[in-house]
Amino acid sequence: MSTPEIVHACPLPGQGLMPCCGRPPGEVTNHRVSTDPARVTCRERQTAELQVDTDRGESPFGWSGQTAAAGPADQPPANPDDGGGILPPFSGDDAECPKCLHPEADTEYRLSLPVRCLDAFNGRHRPGPQPERLQRTCGRCGYQWDEALAVGEPGMTVDALAHAVDNASPYPYDLPREVCVFMARQLLEMCHVRARPDHALWRYDPGRPQPTVQPQPAPDPNGESA
Repeated sequence: MSTPEIVHACPLPGQGLMPCCGRPPGEVTNHRVSTDPARVTCRERQTAELQVDTDRGESPFGWSGQTAAAGPADQPPANPDDGGGILPPFSGDDAECPKCLHPEADTEYRLSLPVRCLDAFNGRHRPGPQPERLQRTCGRCGYQWDEALAVGEPGMTVDALAHAVDNASPYPYDLPREVCVFMARQLLEMCHVRARPDHALWRYDPGRPQPTVQPQPAPDPNGESA
């Protein structure tokens, strides 16, 4: 059975990336490119809008619309109603690779990444926006992950742990901020806590714009629409 032909949308005038997947045409030389929207079959951007994480950020848009087989390493995504995520706190010299558990990682400061720009990350490209960040690279397997800028002593912070507590609830109920902070402080006194940077909870998300409110006709005093 022959593989269906993939047709990408031609970049808009003045832009170098194809709007269907955010890639430059030079990366897909074995695919076709068309200016006719009806012929475009690439749906990578559309599936990326679905809030299902199956590859821990390995796709160009960080999300995938396909279902992955459950396994011990699979983790539930962050709460989609959360309004955005945060990066894991800077782990300092105690960084541990989430893939091979190697206890050493290099650190590189990265500037914020604007919208419509791509960033090389783990052998692929991911789109902006991305915040200022510290990019860690495992000294053994080369896996990369992002951490927040250092704001004090390295390690888990109260704010970051409160964010995790707020998203750990098994039911759709928003815990008061004061409760999450109190629980985070108590946990940090009782336990050594380390973030798993490959978990969807720690993936930066600038949030999605709220839908535009459509104007409605003014009610007529006689009970009829205007």
